[in-house]
Amino acid sequence: MNHRLTISVDDQFIRALQAYMKARRYAGVSEAIRDLAWRAFMEVEIAVSEDEKCMAALAYAYDFKTRNLASRLSGLYAESELVVSVSKSQSSARKFVEVAILKGQRKDVEQFAKKILAERGVTDGQLSLFRI
Repeated sequence: MNHRLTISVDDQFIRALQAYMKARRYAGVSEAIRDLAWRAFMEVEIAVSEDEKCMAALAYAYDFKTRNLASRLSGLYAESELVVSVSKSQSSARKFVEVAILKGQRKDVEQFAKKILAERGVTDGQLSLFRI
C-alpha cells in the first residue's frame, strides 16, 4: 500500500535535492526522497530487523602480503552459507579490494562481516544492507 505525504522544505533543500537528482539521474522527486530515506533507515538499522533476511555487499581492502590472509579469507568464505559471490581486484602492488555479496538473516550477515573486517591486514571495510 502506498501513502502520500506532504512536507514543507526551504529553497536550500530544493536546490540540494535537485542537484542530488541530477547527479543520480532520478526522473521523479518521490523516488529520490524515498531512496534517501531508505538509506538513512539502513544507517540506523531500522529497515531490516535482526531476524529478517537481507542481502548485503561487504567491501574492503586488504594487504595480500599479510601472512596467510588470503587463505584465511578464502576459508571463511568457504565455510559460510551466506556467501553468494566474491570479486576482487588488485588496487596496488600490495593491496586488493574485495567485494562479497552475502544473503541471510541480518544478524548472521553482520556477524560474518565483523569477522572478515577484524582479520589482521583488512582495512577500509564497509557493509551495506539491502532489503529483499
